[in-house]
Amino acid sequence: MRERNRIMYSKVTVEPSGEPVSLLDIKKDLRVDHDEEDGRIGSMIISARQTIEQYTNSSLITQTRVLKLDAFPACETIYLPNGPVQSVTSISYVDEDGNTQNLVLDTDYYADFDSKIARLEAVNFWPATKDRPNAVTITYVCGYGSASAVPSPLKSALSLLVGHLYENREQVVDGNMMELPFGVHSLISSYVIEQPATYYAYR
Repeated sequence: MRERNRIMYSKVTVEPSGEPVSLLDIKKDLRVDHDEEDGRIGSMIISARQTIEQYTNSSLITQTRVLKLDAFPACETIYLPNGPVQSVTSISYVDEDGNTQNLVLDTDYYADFDSKIARLEAVNFWPATKDRPNAVTITYVCGYGSASAVPSPLKSALSLLVGHLYENREQVVDGNMMELPFGVHSLISSYVIEQPATYYAYR
């Protein structure tokens, strides 16, 4: 049976251990010399980083994500969203008998982390899976690395966005930005990773 599977969604399972910009640096930019709002500003840094990640389809600081698919694709390529991807931790799947199996790098699949969108290719073909939701689980590590590895324009965009959040708190609804300032768009535009929307799989 031919089915269409969305591949643009991955879930963070291990959060970044830090942020691209420090609380101290942001407070200097905001000219805040007291500690009363440290918690609020810290939350704004996280919100700004997540907003930039959402708009660019990328991950800034090293984090672990999981991508689940109902089946392996009929074509040989699996694209991993929210790169840059550093490594694949595991690829597991539920076989037709209901048992969990694991694939081995370079034996069952090849990994390409050099392309702008990381991809996985079957050495021969992807195995058949049980007819059930989320039969395939791909766990991978992504992000530019530590704060020092994040490109300067993205850090500048994050700082600018935090400043905008701090000065215009009414423009935040349920933790989400209503719109990005033009300067942020300009800084992040060249870092947007275009993700393929769908692929077709056979089960």
